[in-house]
Amino acid sequence: MLTVLAFNVIMLLLLEVPLLGFAIAPERTNATVQRFGDWLRRRGGRIALVATVLIGVALIAHGTVSRLST
Repeated sequence: MLTVLAFNVIMLLLLEVPLLGFAIAPERTNATVQRFGDWLRRRGGRIALVATVLIGVALIAHGTVSRLST
């Protein structure tokens, strides 16, 4: 239950924070969102690669430990 709750909080934060920013300071929020989009386009592939490798290593380690403990 906590996992589902945490997932929903994170998901809604990613939607609500920019919306609140556009309501409070639209020009600044627009510039910030544009900068973040540019940064993500430049580094998104590397971030995805590193995250995938880390998850894969964690899954392999978990499987190895589980297999050796039985």
